Amino acid sequence: MYLVMDKTGYDRYLAKSIEDKLVPDETVLRKWLAIKNNGKPVMVESDNLAEAAKVMGINPEGLEATVKQWNEMASAGKDTQFNRKDPKELIKAPYYIVEQKPRFATTLGGLKANANMQILGKGGKPIPGLFGAGCVVGGANGADSMTAMMNSWAIISGVDAADGATAAIKKSRK
Repeated sequence: MYLVMDKTGYDRYLAKSIEDKLVPDETVLRKWLAIKNNGKPVMVESDNLAEAAKVMGINPEGLEATVKQWNEMASAGKDTQFNRKDPKELIKAPYYIVEQKPRFATTLGGLKANANMQILGKGGKPIPGLFGAGCVVGGANGADSMTAMMNSWAIISGVDAADGATAAIKKSRK
């Protein structure tokens, strides 16, 4: 998978990467231009989209056709493929392509829970009998998904949720 951006998209990508502490500044992000993965760069910058595609090992004609279709939808103000809001044309060089790797995915939102892993409803009050764990519960990672710790979080929060649910069941039977 690849992320394809023009200069405007890159500026937004850079700002979000700094905000989320993915990189401390642009100089660190630009170091990605020198990183290779299996002989191919993980990021490329070029004033020519077809040339950028060739460097990344992407079919240039296919990418240009995809970008043309995207730009037509953006120009019309409607993404007819995925219904994304406010699509923007890719028209301002330089162009950037960043390799994307599928990985263990987590959510950063999720439901609010108390220390016993009870899911909280309106007003912050626990919903009786409803417990959560792992990615269902938000806030464990802040604005970033630290995938290396997600298994630990799932296990520990699962045990805590089970303990809380068990205690609630025992209390209700008395």
